[in-house]
Amino acid sequence: MFKSFKKVLVGVLAASLMLTSVAFAADAAKSPADAPEVTEVTVKKSTVKTIKSDANVELNLSKSKTTIKAKALSKKTTSLVINSSSKKKVTVNKDAFKNANKKLVITVNKNTVTFKKGAFKSNNTKNMKIYVKGYKKGSKAFAKYKKALKAAGFKGKVLLKK
Repeated sequence: MFKSFKKVLVGVLAASLMLTSVAFAADAAKSPADAPEVTEVTVKKSTVKTIKSDANVELNLSKSKTTIKAKALSKKTTSLVINSSSKKKVTVNKDAFKNANKKLVITVNKNTVTFKKGAFKSNNTKNMKIYVKGYKKGSKAFAKYKKALKAAGFKGKVLLKK
């Protein structure tokens, strides 16, 4: 009798553990609805003074030359994607990322975004990342772009994005 009771008890415990692990796995899995929303901003002017967004911003440029002014980003913005073709140039002015989030992720195309000296001034950029599209790993042009970012005051990671 004791052996059969022990077997039933072990079976019940095993079943309850399986059910709780399935419940935890269901809670951990995120649905596409839980993904952070991307706010698309189409820039029709030649200057961007403020970008008001909660989390992720995607800038789509319509002018051939666009300037991002000082203190343009809010602390709530966690990622910035600047979409521009090779004909559309973006200049990021001094103190543009002054109010930016300390863990900001920026994605840019090669040769389209120029960061002026002091663009990252007054901001701790050690935890920031910049992804650059269009360069090859180990190329001189990529090393030159990284050097220009360092001159602008960026101290975070500059990575290639395919």
